[in-house]
Amino acid sequence: MEKGTAPVKQDALLATTILFAFRRQSEAEIEDISRLLYKLRNSHIDIGEIDLRRIPGGFYSEYVEILLSHYLDSGFVDQKSPLKLKQKGLELLQEIVDEERRDNPEGLKQVEQALETSA
Repeated sequence: MEKGTAPVKQDALLATTILFAFRRQSEAEIEDISRLLYKLRNSHIDIGEIDLRRIPGGFYSEYVEILLSHYLDSGFVDQKSPLKLKQKGLELLQEIVDEERRDNPEGLKQVEQALETSA
């Protein structure tokens, strides 16, 4: 990210990435979200402590898998593979993104632009 721009908080980075994965489809795989995180990292966006493991055909993140398991246990997800978010799950993610947008608009803008260019 550019100098002077605060890094986006990890929960907001993940929320933005998950919402982006659902932008044009009703379900997504952990590998889809992991691929977007890899593209963010390659765009010099700090993805924090999210590990990405290379698998045949792409990348996988156990961190994302664990997070989505928590979402499933909390009733924000209908199913985990492929991932189907409930409306309240989408609303929660959007709240996280909106809070980051208030606190760090430039950082979030850079993440969103990097995701747009990766589409």
